[in-house]
Amino acid sequence: MFPEPSQNLTSCGVDKLVESMDFFGQLLVSEPVRDKNYRKLRAWFLACLSVQVSTTAACGAPLNDRIKKEFKSDQYTVTVGTTPKYAADAALEIGDGNGHGCSLQWMRFHPEKDNVEVLSIQLNEEWKQYTSKWPPDKAPVAVKIAQMKPEAYASLLQDLAIVNAAKLNPVERNTFGGMSSNDFWVYAQLDENNKKLIQLNWAGYGGSRGEMEYAKPAAAVNLAHNRVEHLDFKEHKLTDAERAWASAKFSRDWKDIKDKKFFWWVRER
Repeated sequence: MFPEPSQNLTSCGVDKLVESMDFFGQLLVSEPVRDKNYRKLRAWFLACLSVQVSTTAACGAPLNDRIKKEFKSDQYTVTVGTTPKYAADAALEIGDGNGHGCSLQWMRFHPEKDNVEVLSIQLNEEWKQYTSKWPPDKAPVAVKIAQMKPEAYASLLQDLAIVNAAKLNPVERNTFGGMSSNDFWVYAQLDENNKKLIQLNWAGYGGSRGEMEYAKPAAAVNLAHNRVEHLDFKEHKLTDAERAWASAKFSRDWKDIKDKKFFWWVRER
């Protein structure tokens, strides 16, 4: 009647758990403790409280380890229904940065005929000692480019589809939750024929208080970075078309973040 308590629950199992909780509540007032079904349900329910609900990409299909790693938390559980399959020519943008770390990066994944071009534009001011009353007028921007195999890009898009479809379910806790001094920005956008398929954008301070808000964009950014870390990036001079893209992106993004409180350092960079 019920899944074994030792099994990780799929999204189907979560639904069954909810249904069983309702049934359990009815039994508390309508059935005696000696009832066989009641005892079985109670034992199963209490056992389920001690195991972690696993995430799923579809009913009964467990997530891959890459995504499970990104959604490990005691603040929420994750359920995912059926996910879409994005077209191979969908264009992906990834952004991230650290406020106190003085960094900011854009990445563009641009599908071409035989490969996917990955353009990286990175600002890394770091901490430098200076004697002037004003910071030096320097813009340490590194522009690099690499090629990615279409199969790897398709796999990345499928991971991002699962992340985007994920539903985060808060775990009730007695504590209010905390916030750290780690301020960061995470962003992911996927477009196909001028239609936004994924749009995740968050900036603020890390911590349990806001974890549910930044978990999905942070997961998307980490998954993308993990896929490109072994690519052969080479120094690159922006073409006129790439400059036009960057300028249009800045104008578009500015409209979205110009009035958002925790994006102030993103705007300045």
